[in-house]
Amino acid sequence: YKEFLFYFVFLFLILFSYRIAQAFSISGKVVDVNNIPLSNIWVNAYSKLTGYSGGTQTLSDGTYKFELEKANDYLVMAWSDDYAMKFYDDTPYIKEAKLLDLTIGDITGINFVLTKGNKIKGTIKDLSGTPLSDINVHCFSEKGVGFCKSKSDGTYTLNVTPASDYRVIAWSDDYVMKFYNDVLDYKEATLVDNTQGDVNNIDFDEWSKNIGYVCQDIFLKNDTIA
Repeated sequence: YKEFLFYFVFLFLILFSYRIAQAFSISGKVVDVNNIPLSNIWVNAYSKLTGYSGGTQTLSDGTYKFELEKANDYLVMAWSDDYAMKFYDDTPYIKEAKLLDLTIGDITGINFVLTKGNKIKGTIKDLSGTPLSDINVHCFSEKGVGFCKSKSDGTYTLNVTPASDYRVIAWSDDYVMKFYNDVLDYKEATLVDNTQGDVNNIDFDEWSKNIGYVCQDIFLKNDTIA
C-alpha cells in the first residue's frame, strides 16, 4: 500500500507542483534505441525531501534543459505517451533510480535512451456511456510505472515496461478515483499482465462523479509514505 501511495504522490506532485526558482539547471538528451533524437518527450525531476519539482519537453534535436531549486535528492525521469518511462540512470525501475545532487552547480549529461515498451489500452466512459477526455491514467508495478491522459474519444494508451503485476488507476478532479477492474481499493485491483505483448480493453465504464473522495484524502490520512 505504501508503494502505491509513493507512486501516486510522486506523479501528483510532478503534475501539479512546479516550483522553479532558477537556481541550478539539469540538461541532457533523449534518444531511441537507434540513437535517433526524440522530440516532445517530457523530462521531469522531483525532490521528495523538499517537494520541489520541475520539467520541460525535449526540442527537435532531443535536447532539454530546465532549472530547479537546490536539493540533493532529485529523481529524474523521461516519458511520453509513445515511450515507456525511464528513470535516471537508464532504468525503468523507480527503486533503482540514481538521485541527483543539485546543490553545487548545474548538471549536464543526464541522458536517456527510451524504448516503446508494451501497451496497456482502454476506454473511459461515464455512467451514460459518454467517453471522457483528459482523465489521468496511471499504472505501476515492481518493474515499471506509466502515465497518460485519455483522448477526446475516451481512449488511453500506456507504453510501459513489460510486467505481470500492473495496477491501473484512473482519476481526475471531477470523478471518483478508480482502480481496474471497477474497484476503489488498491488491494482489490485486478492485476494487468503485459509481458506477452499489448493488452487491450482495460476499460473504466460507468464512472461516477466525485462525491467526496479526493486526492487530498491520501495526504491527510497517510503521512508515512516511503
